[in-house]
Amino acid sequence: MRVVDGPCRALDEHDVVVPSFRGLKIISIFCNVIQSMNIERTIKTAWIVGLIFAAFSLLGAFSNILMLIDVAIISALSIGIYKRNKACSVIMVLYTFVTIVYKIYLSMQPLGEIYAIGVVLNIVFLIFFFRGMRAIIVYHNLSQTSDNSENDKILSANMSLVANETEEEQIVSSNMNFDARPYDESEERINPITKTIKEEPAKKRDRSVNYIRKHWRGELSLTISFWINLVLLNFVKVLFEKLLSYNEIIENPVIAARVALIYAVFCYIIVYPWQIVGLWRSCNHHIEKSGKRFWARTSQGLVIVGFILTIAILGKSWPIYKDFFRIGFQKDEWGNYTLKLEKDNAFIHLQGGLGFGVSEEVGQLLKKYPEVKGIILDSIGGRIYEGRELADLISTYGLDTYSLKGCYSAATTAFISGKNRFLGMGANLAFHQYKMGYKNLGALADMEAEQAKDLLIFQQQGIKSGFLDKLFYTHHDDLWYPTVDEMLDAGVIHGIVNPSDLLPVESVFDAGDFDEASLDIPIFKTIKQYEPDTYRELMAEFEEQIKKGATRIELQHAGANVFKSLAFTAMPRTSDEALIQFAQAMVDRLKKFKEIDPILCMKMLYPQQYGVLDFSKYSSDGEYPIDDVLNKIIIDAYEKSNPVVNTEAAELLMEKLVLELGDYADYLELEGLQNTDDYGRHCDAVIKLYELILNEDKTTAGNTLRYMFSQN
Repeated sequence: MRVVDGPCRALDEHDVVVPSFRGLKIISIFCNVIQSMNIERTIKTAWIVGLIFAAFSLLGAFSNILMLIDVAIISALSIGIYKRNKACSVIMVLYTFVTIVYKIYLSMQPLGEIYAIGVVLNIVFLIFFFRGMRAIIVYHNLSQTSDNSENDKILSANMSLVANETEEEQIVSSNMNFDARPYDESEERINPITKTIKEEPAKKRDRSVNYIRKHWRGELSLTISFWINLVLLNFVKVLFEKLLSYNEIIENPVIAARVALIYAVFCYIIVYPWQIVGLWRSCNHHIEKSGKRFWARTSQGLVIVGFILTIAILGKSWPIYKDFFRIGFQKDEWGNYTLKLEKDNAFIHLQGGLGFGVSEEVGQLLKKYPEVKGIILDSIGGRIYEGRELADLISTYGLDTYSLKGCYSAATTAFISGKNRFLGMGANLAFHQYKMGYKNLGALADMEAEQAKDLLIFQQQGIKSGFLDKLFYTHHDDLWYPTVDEMLDAGVIHGIVNPSDLLPVESVFDAGDFDEASLDIPIFKTIKQYEPDTYRELMAEFEEQIKKGATRIELQHAGANVFKSLAFTAMPRTSDEALIQFAQAMVDRLKKFKEIDPILCMKMLYPQQYGVLDFSKYSSDGEYPIDDVLNKIIIDAYEKSNPVVNTEAAELLMEKLVLELGDYADYLELEGLQNTDDYGRHCDAVIKLYELILNEDKTTAGNTLRYMFSQN
């Protein structure tokens, strides 16, 4: 540090003053005196600034009690600067610098604020502390130079002594015989200079021991061991942990979990034992050398308290580390997915959950097979990160997206990123709020922030705001199934496709033999008898579907369209008994499906809006009791003379029944249904309405049902 000008400007901590002439020696002494005066003033200014720094921190303690810790640290370091302690001055500079960096880091957070005056003041403080540190270093170097001057005088005297001794030994040796007894090392005359020369290599070896080993052995000073190797290092660890918790640094949860776990093991198994063992030994050495016990025993007491707190914190954090281990090193519970190339490598078919690693595998397939033009997402959802990574891949490669069985939760983020988006017949999209899959890590994740990121992807795809408002409205334990009309209107999907258009299947039936096989089913025999034109149309549709590889649900849908048209044509003309049996069969079926899952009830009631229900999954023998009722409806419509609808009586009864429904009546409309409870209440309302009708006498019930089906 150069603190003076003129003749003394070259004198700093690296200069060695070796006076050869008396005049130069006087100048050197004069410069040292002037320099000492400037050094004293610089050091004094530094510790006064330190007290001002502590005072400002004390003002901040009124709003944040933790600032008292800063006050204590700054005050202690200021006292160290006053006592010209090099370690304290270095720590003060580092502490102030880290404080500035931390404040700037906080200002970069989404809700962070920056106080320019505070940052500027800290920078000014840093300048004074840095000057003080340099001044203290120069002070110690000048003191060492002064000590070296005294040692030079002793060295000159000892060298003269050695020269005289050597001359005497030469005189004595000239009078000795050549057969003198062997040399005895114990007789060597030792003086301070020879002792110093022998000890010098050992000192060099000591200096070569690295810093880490010195601390472990307790060879560093108590000040360095406590303030730098414990306090400052812990502060740096805290900053690093804050940095790790910032999601943008490491986005991949698996890598983040591994880094966090390895870091924790490194800190607890290596760094922390090194800190406390070295500090404990340094305390013991401090007592041996100085005889002072207070600060040494206080530090050891803090080590004991800190060790107990560390064990307690580790115990509390153990569940978190277990979840980190599950994420980073165990198989993901959502990892039961399969990836398959379909239709001459034109499509990637993803089935199952979005487990960690699925996006990486999809990326590898896209690189290997550039001819892929679409991806079929039949996924129940899974990891948010994987859904987002898939969305990025789909958008980058310009893929179309499809779902033939259903696409839920986080998988919808990938689906919405498609260039063109299609749902298969019977498939649904389902949405809900996000949740942390690992309960012990809930405090480390902001689910609302994650939802906001994916909401932005939907917005970028041009989805209407009314749909976006409902996107994350449903609780994470529930699902919202928007209707086909809602999704078409909002731009979520561009159309409905037949699954066989993408994935044809080989039918168990032969197209030519289907006509003969269908006659074993009573409902087909009845249709052929009473509606031959409809029967031929139905057979032609089935044969065409079978030839192109239609799925079971497509065949079912083709038949259902014909049956529905025929049934609703026949229902206003059929008997009261047939209508009542049909209503009872509907009630039984709706109750069964509602108990399994209310969305199945909605599919049965509204296949065009919620997708076609595959009845074969819920019937053990493949025969549906409702077929017998439909058969009776058609036969009675043609063979019996049945009454016509009494519209006025039916409307009066319907008004009465709606009033009897009470709160159930609010759920008769489809609009506003948002979750499983809403779907269940709608099913309950429909079931309750049928039951109220069936409670009437046969004629009244038959007339009301005839009226209902004639309206449809």
